[in-house]
Amino acid sequence: MSGSSDSFRLQICSAGADGRIGGHAKPQAVIEAINLSRLVSSRLTWMDTEVLSVVGHDGVFAGQIAARAGDLIRLRVRWHRSRLGPSRTLRLPCDGRAPHPAVALFRIGFRAIGTCRYQLVNIGRPRPISEPGVLLYFRNERTGLVQRSAIGEHGGFAKPLFIAARPDDRIVVTLFKRFEEALGTLVVPSSTGDHRTRRRLSQAVSGHSGTLFDIGSITGRLFQGKPKASDVIQGEVPNCHLAGAATAVAATCGDRLARLFHPVDTRSYSVSLYCHNQMFGRFVRKEIVVSKEFYVRPSGELLFGAATLLSADPARAALWWPLLEKAVALLNKGYGHFATGGTAHHALSLLLGLPPCHRKIRAAEADRLWRETVAHIAARRPVVLSTFPATSARLYRYTQVIPDHCYAIVGLWERKRSQRMIRLRNPWGEVTPVRYADEGHGVFTMPWNEAVSLFSIWSSVSDPR
Repeated sequence: MSGSSDSFRLQICSAGADGRIGGHAKPQAVIEAINLSRLVSSRLTWMDTEVLSVVGHDGVFAGQIAARAGDLIRLRVRWHRSRLGPSRTLRLPCDGRAPHPAVALFRIGFRAIGTCRYQLVNIGRPRPISEPGVLLYFRNERTGLVQRSAIGEHGGFAKPLFIAARPDDRIVVTLFKRFEEALGTLVVPSSTGDHRTRRRLSQAVSGHSGTLFDIGSITGRLFQGKPKASDVIQGEVPNCHLAGAATAVAATCGDRLARLFHPVDTRSYSVSLYCHNQMFGRFVRKEIVVSKEFYVRPSGELLFGAATLLSADPARAALWWPLLEKAVALLNKGYGHFATGGTAHHALSLLLGLPPCHRKIRAAEADRLWRETVAHIAARRPVVLSTFPATSARLYRYTQVIPDHCYAIVGLWERKRSQRMIRLRNPWGEVTPVRYADEGHGVFTMPWNEAVSLFSIWSSVSDPR
């Protein structure tokens, strides 16, 4: 590598409470920035930076990042879109005391190490638990034992943290030694289910075995009015193909979705799914009985779909999405099945009982694919678009478009041929491309010609006739 680290020098000369930052760096270098304080409540990672500024020929840069006073900002230098230089972290000035940092308790899990011994782990990695340098205190209500751990550079625990506890012990978490102002409570889970099921579940969620999760019952109504696209929130497993398909079906033909569910008793539902029978060459309906018991995080929220359901107002909760996700998991012998991924067109077929169809998206065929998309939406056949795989991550740099991810089409219109627009929804329920306005619940609108360049696969179902 030619040159030295000094050639990538990054000097910060000014920083304002409104997020304006200026300084000096190598001419023509790109200054990347990320707000580490806001990252805690988002699904983005510390690698999902945005462009703050391009350094001028005089070596001076200036730019602004969305932030509030006291936020922690990380800057780094990128040269020729590949070589990375040093990074600098700074806290924006504020009048008086800086606000308390956010802590994502729902990302903290317990990994069984031995009898009554657990390691605290980040089950949402590489997403952060809190800002780097934050010191967390953990007190066992039963024993009174207090332990602490600092948050490392990338948002996880800086060093392995082990605690002595029993199942169902309550661990109070605070930012200070005094425990009057608790951030929340974590409940130590028990070893629920057989060993093989626990191992597959742990691998699917946290990437290693031994992480435990309890089972809890939830309350709420099956639907709040009609099924809505915003009811779907993808959880910790990589099943965006199913979440995207459920979102598209809810937006396009929600009445068909509602007919999949039938109450069995006060604690369970029967969910209809369609499996293709190769012998008879047709789809066969399978009834999966699903209880209203789900895996929950130590912090109390659901581990999988609709992750904030338990902490939300139960009267406003719609249960159909976590029930549907659980039914598909049971059909495939557990949530661990989702770790291998899937395709949106097969997920749509599973929900609707219609033959799957998909296309590679090519710019040369944009007009034909637009007409086909319009025809499918008009016929109430949902459409899902998938981005290129993670190996093409450079294509999405600075865009906040997620590689290897599914987005549901929830609307489209055409004013003129040059003004074809589609409305998409990220099944995460958040994180929209930086170039387009966030319309809430992960929804944004973009031109069709730009979608053609950002997405690789078009998925839907076909008419059986």
